[in-house]
Amino acid sequence: MKLVNSTKRDNPLMKRVQYVVELDAEKTPSRKETREFLSKELKIKKDTLVLRKLEGKFGSRKVLATVYSYENEEYMNKIEEKYIIERNKDVVEVKEE
Repeated sequence: MKLVNSTKRDNPLMKRVQYVVELDAEKTPSRKETREFLSKELKIKKDTLVLRKLEGKFGSRKVLATVYSYENEEYMNKIEEKYIIERNKDVVEVKEE
């Protein structure tokens, strides 16, 4: 996966920065992979990054993502809907012995 294009827009009212990102990938990446990649590439804290939309184009390697980066978790929890926050949490699998 590699970053092709990104546009950045400050939104001071919502206390966030909004990105529209174009990625080049073999297949549509998972949300977890995309969040990790974008947090490194855009230099954003992973715990304040919200991946709103991830859209792969059929027959193309192009993937579009809409990403919000909040000032802190408090604002993120006030503004974002609960299901969006749950969707963006990293799932940790616990192995039972």
